[in-house]
Amino acid sequence: ITMKKLFYLFTILFLFSCSSDEDILFLEKYNGVVWQEIDNDSDYAFGHIFYNSPQSGHTFELYNGIFDCYLNTFGVRDNWGTLLTVKSQSENILTLDVNETIDGVAETYTIKITASSNGNNMTIEYSNEPDGTEYYERINNNPCL
Repeated sequence: ITMKKLFYLFTILFLFSCSSDEDILFLEKYNGVVWQEIDNDSDYAFGHIFYNSPQSGHTFELYNGIFDCYLNTFGVRDNWGTLLTVKSQSENILTLDVNETIDGVAETYTIKITASSNGNNMTIEYSNEPDGTEYYERINNNPCL
């Protein structure tokens, strides 16, 4: 093998070794995945679905036979005055800044969403509720469709 061929071979190997799934971000990887909170009783269901384009999230809730599905487009204030903004994301972690007004009081905090077990599990942690970690599992149907 000539030096020129070795150079091309090493260049190709280097390019393949550098390209991986590490560049995939949370909203791309988990686009449309549905997670439902664990340990809900039979009359209650709560969960989240995240989308890459437009960057957004659905929150769904079933309580006493009443179903609601709310969409938050990140970077756009919703009908209740809440603004969710993507602070950062990696392959398995999405961090959102929250700016909302409740009963006339402005509040800001951070939500950290972490997917694990190949997306089969998810946790949500709120900076304003340090002991309030929520646990979710992946389900197969999207109730917001």
